[in-house]
Amino acid sequence: MAKNQPTTTKNPEGTAKKVSIINMKGGVGKTTLSIHLAYYLAKHKNQRVLLIDLDPQANASIMGIKKVDLDKHYKDRDKKTTFDLFVNWLKPYGPFPKPEPAKLTLEEYTYRAVTATTGKGFLDIIPSHIDLSSILRGVSIGPYELDNFLKDSDAEKKYQYIIIDCAPTYSVLTTLALNATKQVLIPMTADPFSIHGTELMQYVLDEHRHDYGIEVKVIGVVFTLWEDQVHVQQSYVDIRRKWTPEQMFSAKISKNNHYRILSGKNLGTGGDIDLMSSQLHEKAKQEFRNLVEEFLQKMGA
Repeated sequence: MAKNQPTTTKNPEGTAKKVSIINMKGGVGKTTLSIHLAYYLAKHKNQRVLLIDLDPQANASIMGIKKVDLDKHYKDRDKKTTFDLFVNWLKPYGPFPKPEPAKLTLEEYTYRAVTATTGKGFLDIIPSHIDLSSILRGVSIGPYELDNFLKDSDAEKKYQYIIIDCAPTYSVLTTLALNATKQVLIPMTADPFSIHGTELMQYVLDEHRHDYGIEVKVIGVVFTLWEDQVHVQQSYVDIRRKWTPEQMFSAKISKNNHYRILSGKNLGTGGDIDLMSSQLHEKAKQEFRNLVEEFLQKMGA
């Protein structure tokens, strides 16, 4: 069961550490955590990071890429999105012959969002698009295609961390992400709905193990939108009972409207969404630093 899964892993030398960030419940700050974690690792930890937006809503793409650049990426015939990752494997219909799959290269898909001021760290994003939702409408795609892409394109060698921002749904997209990373980071809010969300998440992990024989490791459960209120504390206690102590992050991210303001900068003229150079107060910045350090430890860095 999910409670008994190990919480750390070590990747073979020279290969990226991979993790899916997912929760079956929406509104838990999943995408905000994904983009800021990837951004921080690249800029402040000098890591080579790939963020894959596997949510058809494309919120991570909107947050991480300036609107003018994202629009240009969509219009450029030489640039592709996560939807295009799977086009070559779409099941053909009708009497038309299936075309020979084209060679996939990372450069066609990625957008360089961050370059570290010093050192060799950077953040590349493979953006999503609403067209990605079409694969949820009965299109046949192999469950290991994303895993194959990361290996065949040498992404696992180019990057030190690969983070997948997932949609809050149990679908083929979830399967693709879990088979590619075999690890999850679960953002959680402390409220009664999240108790149900925990049960759904554990069900998904159990079903995945049953269907594919893969024991997806829970890197940890991290509480976001945290408030020091009585009802929050009670929900927190109830949720903790469903996970092992090792699976719980000690670091928490407090509720702060500035996260939303900062994350929306690229919707306008664009700007630096870096938490550390923002007007976010020092306590909140330290919370995030603590979270990153705990994340690195749990990932076996």
